[in-house]
Amino acid sequence: MFGAVAVVAGTLLMIWLLRPGAPGTEGTGGIATRQPRATWLVVGTLAALVWFSRWALRGEHRWREKTLVLLVVGGLLLVGVSVAAGIAWPGGLLREYRAPLDLSDLEELPDLTTTLPTGTTATTGAGGATASTAPGTETSGPTSTAPPPTSTGSP
Repeated sequence: MFGAVAVVAGTLLMIWLLRPGAPGTEGTGGIATRQPRATWLVVGTLAALVWFSRWALRGEHRWREKTLVLLVVGGLLLVGVSVAAGIAWPGGLLREYRAPLDLSDLEELPDLTTTLPTGTTATTGAGGATASTAPGTETSGPTSTAPPPTSTGSP
């Protein structure tokens, strides 16, 4: 009876942990989908704890009389190694995702058109840049936005 309940509970837990996220969005879905590195570390630690517990409870070692001490100390060492591995994981253990934008909270965008003061004229150059000139400050010839030429001679 306990074995059947454990299988059903484990299956439901795995379905919840491994559920896929919505297409095209990061950071959604189950914890195993969002944090795969942490999931691998936890699964590896649990597998090592199960293997170690099975080995310790078999009694095929010289610590047969102190099995409880062996389980506690060995379990703490395995968890400690797992925590150290999580801290030293190259590139970081956890992923961080930006929250998706909620477009329902955006207000109407302001008008982004620029108006020139009265009495000014705007001209568009060959590159598409726009320049405006105030009255009485006319320029003598075309203006260039290119950088000044550099000399190639020796100093």
